[in-house]
Amino acid sequence: MKGSLNLILQSHLPFVRHPEYSSFLEENWFFEAMDESYLPLLRVFDSLAADGVPFRLTMSLSPTLLSMMGDELLQQRYIEHLEKMIALAKKELERTAGDESFEPLARMYYDLYTRNYTDFVTRYRNDVISRFSKYEKSGHLELITTCATYAYLPLYESEPAVVKAQINVAMKTFESCFGRHPRGFWLPDLGYFPGLENYLKAAGLTYFFVSAHGLLLGPDKAACGVFSSYKTPNGMHFFARDVDSGMSVPGYAADPDYREFYRDVGFDLPFEYVRDYMPDKKNRVFTGIKYYAITGSEEKNIYDIAAAERKVKEHAADFIRNRSIRFKQLAGQMDREPVIVVPFDTELFGHGWFEGVRWIEEIFRQSQNNDAFSWGTPSGYIASHPESDTVSPVFSGWGNKGFSEVWFHEKNDWVFKPVFQSVEMMKDFVTRFPDESGLKQMVLNQAMREILLMQASDWPFILYNATDVTYAEERLKGHIGNFKRICANLCSNEIDTEWVITLGQKNNLFPDIDYRTFKD
Repeated sequence: MKGSLNLILQSHLPFVRHPEYSSFLEENWFFEAMDESYLPLLRVFDSLAADGVPFRLTMSLSPTLLSMMGDELLQQRYIEHLEKMIALAKKELERTAGDESFEPLARMYYDLYTRNYTDFVTRYRNDVISRFSKYEKSGHLELITTCATYAYLPLYESEPAVVKAQINVAMKTFESCFGRHPRGFWLPDLGYFPGLENYLKAAGLTYFFVSAHGLLLGPDKAACGVFSSYKTPNGMHFFARDVDSGMSVPGYAADPDYREFYRDVGFDLPFEYVRDYMPDKKNRVFTGIKYYAITGSEEKNIYDIAAAERKVKEHAADFIRNRSIRFKQLAGQMDREPVIVVPFDTELFGHGWFEGVRWIEEIFRQSQNNDAFSWGTPSGYIASHPESDTVSPVFSGWGNKGFSEVWFHEKNDWVFKPVFQSVEMMKDFVTRFPDESGLKQMVLNQAMREILLMQASDWPFILYNATDVTYAEERLKGHIGNFKRICANLCSNEIDTEWVITLGQKNNLFPDIDYRTFKD
């Protein structure tokens, strides 16, 4: 009995869009993800499909990421970014000409950025969303959704209006992009609280995911461990993450032969040389052009493309071999086809682990005709096994220590008092203004956008990890301040129309939002 191996890629970025500036540093998060993860991943799909390699996987595309992918301003800025990177890569080709170690690497980056430009501008006409949709229609991808702004839902267990709004806005965004209702839901950071499945079922969803301990520490016996789907008491299907399969991949990514993330020409070369390629032409940033391997010491070896490629194949073979062993062990112990669910952040592949996208391609190529498993999706597994044991998962997440420390900690707990105050005010507005139209409806809809944006889990996550603290604080305080100003407008019945319109043009996601959905 063959098993079903389910690769789940959860794809998310916080909404970062600043039309008030000619360029903005944090917009590079989106550009880098496109450069190194999303466009290379689409090329892997193209390559596998062209060669007839069977592949199936599941991708959650967050509503904020979809909003940025579909935004004309960010599309144009991404093209400008690509033009700048092509110019820098060409300059590097000239600088390294004749150097046997560095010139091939400069060529690799020049090829990467020129291919990205050709794909994005010429092949996709700036529309990568349709390209992902193409692979869903061909049966290679199962696309699912997640919370509107990737809110960590256990923190909002006491606020049904928040949970409903995060789910319902996500559903509308998905439907506007793909023309259908999603079947599955990725809980941000696998944050689950008992009863959350009731909101998901009410929204018409079929399944969701939890952490391994969210299943195994529950009151009910999970007879098949993490290797089967289960049903909650309300009939929702859910799957649990297989920790063993997931933990092997970060180990691969740390191999000394792989590319070092932190050695970048943006910092290694004289500032005068790279100045014109910095967003503000004042401060150094990563460019994406990196010439060194991890190595394992302060003295870094020059990156060897061939050595890294050999490791990709070795690590793909190791992953396939170990999953095959596990499936064969399970085959005789279960009364159904075992399933292994392996979720990852998409940007681990390519952006975090430069060779990771190639690794994904290789695991599909090497597993053709595998006698222990085939690649599957949650919907496919549920269709084959509609009847499952009823099990109640428990409060859980996949952050540090497995619960909610990352998102509610002394480093970020100041966030939640103004957020919850705003939630109460928004609910009051829905009661006071039950059926507005025109200008007041536009203002109330913008208030709801600001509410959702301040609930994004990205900002407390950044504060906890102390990475880009200034920007995270500015974003949080900005959305809280925007909401308070809207409240003042509504309470005084004197709307600053020009300001509200400008704010809506800046924070322009979720065009079909309806403030009336924000109610208990």
